[in-house]
Amino acid sequence: MGNILNPGNDNSFIRLVKAKDTRVFVDKTDFIEKTNALFNTDGNLIAVTRPRRFGKTVTAHMLSAYYSKGYAGQKIFDGLKIS
Repeated sequence: MGNILNPGNDNSFIRLVKAKDTRVFVDKTDFIEKTNALFNTDGNLIAVTRPRRFGKTVTAHMLSAYYSKGYAGQKIFDGLKIS
């Protein structure tokens, strides 16, 4: 049985997507495709190593929004690479 993620109210990725037309927004949702490719393989552990202030938390929030049931039905990823 898989894990179910229940995101909190403060998701920085959701805030960025909502403000993407008013701010500089770099679409990095292709990371989701790379993550999907690792499921059910021997390499199913992922270490995201980046320097500080380079978006590790935003990436984690993006994955949380994509895989959780808490955001099901919302059109968060419309207009992004992953859609």
